[in-house]
Amino acid sequence: MQLLNEQFSNEPSTVRVYGRGTGAATSALTSVKGKGIASIARTGVGTHTITFSDRWQGLLNFTFTVLDAGTVDDWEVTPIEDALLASKTLKIVVFKGGTATDLPVTAKLLFEVVVSNTSQKPAGF
Repeated sequence: MQLLNEQFSNEPSTVRVYGRGTGAATSALTSVKGKGIASIARTGVGTHTITFSDRWQGLLNFTFTVLDAGTVDDWEVTPIEDALLASKTLKIVVFKGGTATDLPVTAKLLFEVVVSNTSQKPAGF
């Protein structure tokens, strides 16, 4: 079987960073995995700072998913601070039912972050 990974974009140089971590209630996420992810620290109720291994020119897109076998609910994850170039960080808040909430040990946070790897503007900008 041959797999092709060809994609086209008006953004000249993009990188997709995948990561995951397991909830730990009022502590930092555990079992953090993902090439390019240095750490995921808890900085407040439901608030986490994802630190990347490299600096990136800017955030282009993100997708976050919460898998929770314990209590399936209306989870939502919102980025609130993009400091990818200055300090290699992206700060997020996890909400459940509209309230900032810590992830329980039964939950996993999965994500894909798409970043720009160049300061060159895309065609048409």
